[in-house]
Amino acid sequence: MNTEKIILPLYFAPPIIWFAEAIQFKEVILVNDFKFPKQTLRNRLNYGSFQGLKSFTIPLNGDTKSNKFSEVLIDYKTDWSKQFIKTFQTTYSNSPFYEYYGYKFESIINSNIESLWELCLAFLNLIFKCLKIELLITTQEFSTKELVSIEKALTLYQNTPYYQVFNTSQPFIPNLSILDLIFNEGPDAIQLIKNI
Repeated sequence: MNTEKIILPLYFAPPIIWFAEAIQFKEVILVNDFKFPKQTLRNRLNYGSFQGLKSFTIPLNGDTKSNKFSEVLIDYKTDWSKQFIKTFQTTYSNSPFYEYYGYKFESIINSNIESLWELCLAFLNLIFKCLKIELLITTQEFSTKELVSIEKALTLYQNTPYYQVFNTSQPFIPNLSILDLIFNEGPDAIQLIKNI
């Protein structure tokens, strides 16, 4: 393991490559963007389905969208949390490990956390527990411009194929949220991440 630090954006249930990068270091510095960047994985995650690639976006309070990331609030005017849980139950209930992990993520979603930052951090901490990853997590403010190369590298990566519950009707879909890997591979997920 490298003794240095890595700077990574905080995403809502990040893609697999995020974790492959993180575990090479002892400390992850999470980026608290000076101004919340739109159209990113900070409030969206990609998942696979029998219809192909899908994404789920957490609605944000419009009055806080121009704030720094840690000050952005979630909009609960719509019942997005119920929709999220229903979507993931429909998509992953037949995956081998959804029953072992799904309810833990549902519990976080049902807790109605106000801040997007806090929701993302709660998900990240639970993901670390599921994968048995121990890393020091710190936070630092950065401008979005400083992150362009980091984020581009994360989105261009094509991960090694693994079992996906919808493989019978769709070819392997890369770069999905880590939840896809956890629900499909369970305890073996960390080995796949280490082999990237």
